[in-house]
Amino acid sequence: MNCNSRTPVDRYIAVNEAIRAAFNFGQKDPPVLGISRVASLFNAAQYARAAYDLRSSGGVVSDPKLVESYFSDVPKPFFLAELDARKLRHLVELYGPDIMRANIISANLLETADYRPLVTGGACILETWATRLLDKPILKNSPGLRREVLHALLHNAPYYSHVTGTMIAGSNVEYSLMYDETFPWFLAVYDLGKKPGLTLKEWNVGMAEEMCKQFYDEIYAATQRRSTMVSDNGVQILRLPFADLQLEKEGHLKSWFLEYGVTLPPEFRKFLPTHYDGDSFLGSHVRYTYVGPQILKIVKERIAALGVDSDKFDFHVRTKQDDHLTEGKRINRILLQGIQKEDKGFLSKYSNICDLAIYFWHMQSWHKHQNGFIGFTDLSFKGNIVHDTINLATGSNGGPKNEEDLWDLLNSPLRLHKGNVDQHFGYLDRYIRPVYIYEEIASQIIGLEKSIQRLKMKIETISLHAQERQLIKTILEEFVREKVTGVKKTITIHSSSTGVVFKNKKVGEELKKHLRNLEKRYGKRNGVANVSCSFEFFTRLSDELTVDVDGEAIRISLPMEEKYSDLLKLLANELNNEVIEYEHQANTEKVTLAQLQKEDEQIIKHVHDISVHEIDLSITKPTLFPLRDNMVFGHAVQLSFDSNISDFIVEAQRIEESNYPLEQKRRHLVQAMQQILPIIKTYIQIMMGITNPALPPHFNRKTYQPILH
Repeated sequence: MNCNSRTPVDRYIAVNEAIRAAFNFGQKDPPVLGISRVASLFNAAQYARAAYDLRSSGGVVSDPKLVESYFSDVPKPFFLAELDARKLRHLVELYGPDIMRANIISANLLETADYRPLVTGGACILETWATRLLDKPILKNSPGLRREVLHALLHNAPYYSHVTGTMIAGSNVEYSLMYDETFPWFLAVYDLGKKPGLTLKEWNVGMAEEMCKQFYDEIYAATQRRSTMVSDNGVQILRLPFADLQLEKEGHLKSWFLEYGVTLPPEFRKFLPTHYDGDSFLGSHVRYTYVGPQILKIVKERIAALGVDSDKFDFHVRTKQDDHLTEGKRINRILLQGIQKEDKGFLSKYSNICDLAIYFWHMQSWHKHQNGFIGFTDLSFKGNIVHDTINLATGSNGGPKNEEDLWDLLNSPLRLHKGNVDQHFGYLDRYIRPVYIYEEIASQIIGLEKSIQRLKMKIETISLHAQERQLIKTILEEFVREKVTGVKKTITIHSSSTGVVFKNKKVGEELKKHLRNLEKRYGKRNGVANVSCSFEFFTRLSDELTVDVDGEAIRISLPMEEKYSDLLKLLANELNNEVIEYEHQANTEKVTLAQLQKEDEQIIKHVHDISVHEIDLSITKPTLFPLRDNMVFGHAVQLSFDSNISDFIVEAQRIEESNYPLEQKRRHLVQAMQQILPIIKTYIQIMMGITNPALPPHFNRKTYQPILH
């Protein structure tokens, strides 16, 4: 049976039950920090409440299951699945269809009648997997490589898990709010990007701040697009930078420090300094937007200044990925069991003891303020949360063994970002193409296919570098031909000349970045450095360069004098040499690629020439079952606001638990995915800014046809 005729409440129950069953399939009560992280979160709320009740009554929580399950941000959580139809209906009416992927809700949102929520969310520039990766020895011990990886991460951002993880979107109120965390994130990015020998001009706090601002520009736009996809009722996402909250300047953080310091149990107070030190705990800015006692009042004042009627809201509701509602095993153990000998060093750090004090304070006061939480299931793969897992193929959070493994990890099509949408779609397409081969030659084909894909990505990257430099070379040569003495000169190029080079990027910003980087790339080379006017030119270039995009016309303006001509010719020559070198590299790699492809074709021909055993190779073709390992299903959960996709989720789970033979299950699931995958791709393309942010007129029609009858 599908969801076609169900009410929104019936649909939520059916979809939620299907999701929970899929992630729990074949598992019995998995530990919270165990193998299947998503399944564990579907089994935690009752234990978390039991832990809270026991600790609140003065007891010590000794059961490891209760300790692991505790949600430090939501001391008394409920699963939405526990609620009766009336409460569920109210939540659907308040929060809209994206509530389908919600899992956990704080008790005060159930105990308060007729509240008007301001739905809020936010995103970290570096997700958990990325911060873990940057802290691995291979990067921590090599500042140059770490800096290179940091720039690659920021260049790829936003990742799709940034978009899915920001907030519950499209609520049934006129406004929602996204926090912009440029501050304090740019300080962390600046520290991570440092390496010995860099000059202030090459890397400074201002550059880090600009990179972070550009990220929040993109994630804000993507969140707004997602909200539009979820609900077409014109919900506007407001953007509020942490810096504009002025929590430090107006004394909110200091007064909070004094408040939560008083509630800290006596045995912990010796670790808490008597003097407030905001610079040592920048994380308090984030924590305040979760549970700060005056956050609703402060936010209402800020949005009122934007012309928003702040009287529409009387509850601040932070929507977060449910795994982010807990600090994990160590903090939970200290909160619920007390101090152990090994904790003293940990608690001596200012930010740690303050964090812990906030959790103690929140455990006692969560019901006293107008702050609530909704936790939702975020994008997952193989039972692991994508934003939390370094290696999506293996589910491991270990570090890569070498640089080759590192770049394989970063270039994997499994982790979707704005620059690899086509490659990711290629991976998803393989779910609906059956591949059957002999097991004994599977490893050989797998190795070849990995090498081929790696080479293709390498060639694509090399070719892109060559095209970028060719474009900048052409622009410089045009300025030399068109030189005018003593004035700013403007040339016009057609957008078609940049389409391949800067595909899916902001052309104007990219051109400015590449032109301004000329000094960094070539300014110290002998030929360029010896030109007497080079310093003057690069200074003016940095200050006076403008790039205006007007439809298909791109106007670039540079300071241009006769004396700059030789310098521009030298720069063009340097670029040309690099173009030649990149083309040579690409041709060499293409020869190797052709050899590998020929070898691959011969092996596959050999497979087809023999009697084929029907063995499904789950690595060459992505795994269909269990559903928690299936990335198409993982995407479907994030798009469950769409009724066609929610019908698919329900039926896919029915197929999995059915008694059909395995091959029949596979055929049924492939048929179901063939219907739903084009819809998933359309949503992803719009959210990632690849296509026009408007759904086709026919898109919302019911098209899903049940496979099972």
